[in-house]
Amino acid sequence: MWAFAAFGVVSYGLLFQSVSSQATISYTTQYNAPCDERLTGDNGTFTSPNYPNNYPNGKDCRYGISVTPPKVARLTFTDFSLEPGYDFLWVYDGNTTDEAYEIGKFDGPNTPGPVTSASSSMTVRFKSDESVTRKGFQANYAAVDKVFSTCDIGEYLCADGVTCIKAWKRCDGNRDCRGGDDEDANKCAKIFP
Repeated sequence: MWAFAAFGVVSYGLLFQSVSSQATISYTTQYNAPCDERLTGDNGTFTSPNYPNNYPNGKDCRYGISVTPPKVARLTFTDFSLEPGYDFLWVYDGNTTDEAYEIGKFDGPNTPGPVTSASSSMTVRFKSDESVTRKGFQANYAAVDKVFSTCDIGEYLCADGVTCIKAWKRCDGNRDCRGGDDEDANKCAKIFP
């Protein structure tokens, strides 16, 4: 029996061969390692599939992170290399991949800075296309105290208590705050009756 691993695929095989040159039987199966993970606890580490070797093509992975409330989750990348413009890593506040809750979107060879959620949960999504691959990423998460922002003059503090946006972006028809509270119909009606 033999085993071969490459690009997140593990192949196992048995080769039976007779002493005659006429009979050869072989069996091979492939196993694609799952990449969806639920990460609980106040700190931990996770990686892209097959890290530190290149990740496989065609992966769509989700990593759900939950820390103890009222703490928030801080994500720090220790290694990062994705195919620029084709393979991406998104970070979302909460247990969602709704773009309204997107905190960041990353690709390429540059290691992103720390990313902090506004709640006690965070979702990380990694997606690779069907061609070129890279090493991937390694990330640490930790529970940290929520630090509330104070916005500068001319800025609006989003409901998460962390994000500031330019005041002119409030009630402009685009959801700029993670939860979209800058476009709340009741609040906007009071500003623009």
